Amino acid sequence: MELIRIRGLLGAVGVAGVAALGLPAAAQDQAAKDTYLRYHQAISTVEKCEERQFNQNEYSNMETYIDKQINNQLGAGERLHLIEQGKTNAYELVTKWGCDSDKVNEYLELFERELMPVL
Repeated sequence: MELIRIRGLLGAVGVAGVAALGLPAAAQDQAAKDTYLRYHQAISTVEKCEERQFNQNEYSNMETYIDKQINNQLGAGERLHLIEQGKTNAYELVTKWGCDSDKVNEYLELFERELMPVL
């Protein structure tokens, strides 16, 4: 009888331990998504405000840099979704606030500071 209670207790502790380990991973995953989205909003903002088109080599260099920043934590499907979301967000931001606004300038500065050097 006592052995059954101990096994039950160990099982409950094991499940709680696994759940606790999942929290930091979920937080890391969300941080990676937020970072990835921010960079792609910056790229799209530059494309819109500076009417700039990047070639395949430039995209590849930027993507390599971004992947390092997120430790390659996101799958291809999630990346594609975030790229499209970044384009939409950038369009809405530029349309609503204009390229000279502080909100848009934040993304332009991010691009200049971190992505421009890798081109």
